Amino acid sequence: MQLDYFTLVCINQNATNYYLEVICLFLDGDRWSTTGMTVGSIEEEYIECLTNHLSSFTMVVLELSESDNVALKFITYIGSGLSLAGLFITCVVYIVLYKDLQILTTSRHLVHLNLQIALGLTQLVFLAGGSATSNEIICKVIAILVHYFSLAGFTWILLEVVMLYLKLIAVYDGEFVRMKNFLLFGWGFPLLLVGLFAGVNIDAYGNEQWCWLSNKDDGFLWIFHAPVIIITSVTLVAVIAVVRVLCVASKSEAADAKKRI
Repeated sequence: MQLDYFTLVCINQNATNYYLEVICLFLDGDRWSTTGMTVGSIEEEYIECLTNHLSSFTMVVLELSESDNVALKFITYIGSGLSLAGLFITCVVYIVLYKDLQILTTSRHLVHLNLQIALGLTQLVFLAGGSATSNEIICKVIAILVHYFSLAGFTWILLEVVMLYLKLIAVYDGEFVRMKNFLLFGWGFPLLLVGLFAGVNIDAYGNEQWCWLSNKDDGFLWIFHAPVIIITSVTLVAVIAVVRVLCVASKSEAADAKKRI
């Protein structure tokens, strides 16, 4: 007879916010096993283990040392800083030299500029307040902004591919009419999603480590992962469609060349 899952609360005497891995185990004869054991919620003072049987239990916590945590934060800030610097320089080049290079005179360049702005604002907001966990309200605001600009970045990646596809199959003069629709979707769609998520569950934003989505419930992370997976899948389909159009055009040109010969 198998029991329903019940909760074991394990006191975490060496409390820390940084865990590499938490494992719940039970004594199966002369060895420790994870069969029928899952990890529940992880709090600062205690960790929950879920089990469907009775036995002798223990918990293994692999902690991230303070020195390793400092090193990881340093690497994160250096990488984000370099990324932000590169995006900033590119935007400056676009704006300063647009007359000479005729940049920003086509919808393709405008879409690319908006993508860089979205990525740059994501890095900027994260660097400015990503670790401001001491103030709950500010941390939630930072987390919401990072969520919004991150989704905007993925949305503009999708629009880059859509723009390329439209240029291949539909050539017409209304580029800037189309660009208005792109701007509305590129910035409005992420705003709608993030506003909806924040309105439904504002507590899903902010955790003990970073001003990002809460890690108390893995389900919260899907409010970011699900739209990203959908956007990435649609982008992949659009890329395949672009490649197909290019292959058909290439074969057509090759056939015309043979006829002329």
